[in-house]
Amino acid sequence: MRFFFSFVLSVLVLSMSGCTIRTGFFTADAYLRPHQTEIKQPLTIIIDQDIPNNLSAGQLQVTNFRNSLKISLYHTFEYSVPEINFADSVATEGITLQLFRIRPDWQVADRRSGFIVVDGTGGSYTDTDVISIIRYDGIIYHDGKKKLALDETVASEIAAIIRRDLPEVFQDSIRELCEDIYQRVTQEAVVSRLEE
Repeated sequence: MRFFFSFVLSVLVLSMSGCTIRTGFFTADAYLRPHQTEIKQPLTIIIDQDIPNNLSAGQLQVTNFRNSLKISLYHTFEYSVPEINFADSVATEGITLQLFRIRPDWQVADRRSGFIVVDGTGGSYTDTDVISIIRYDGIIYHDGKKKLALDETVASEIAAIIRRDLPEVFQDSIRELCEDIYQRVTQEAVVSRLEE
């Protein structure tokens, strides 16, 4: 029975350690219903070359990240703007969002400890929930003029206890990133419209 208990404890410990997990292309659909705003200007999005296509977030390796981000941002804004362009330079008309850096990380959200007894043999355990943190830098332009510098941090709403859930938690943080960017871009568009 001690062997069984040791085996179970080893499996629990190894569930959050070990090999790298890989995930590929994904789309993160932002929840925008309360914030949906119509912007009657084209939106240009610049994803800087410093944002890698293959991204490392601790034990998680994300491939095809630039396309995942591009499609997620497109879906975030598709019903709010008449036109979305992806470019390498700031547009002279409309809103431009330029993203320079995206830095993923993990943060402990909760830690629980306990004691397990199996057939008279006991041992302690610790469960750790982790959330995905995304730090990003960028600039919002209106008609080619810099309006707002972005140096922000967002966190996933869901947490992972086991490694296999890391891709889902990371994708949730990208959804939060898109929601945060949407709110900042639409607020800036409304302010710019009022200043005209």
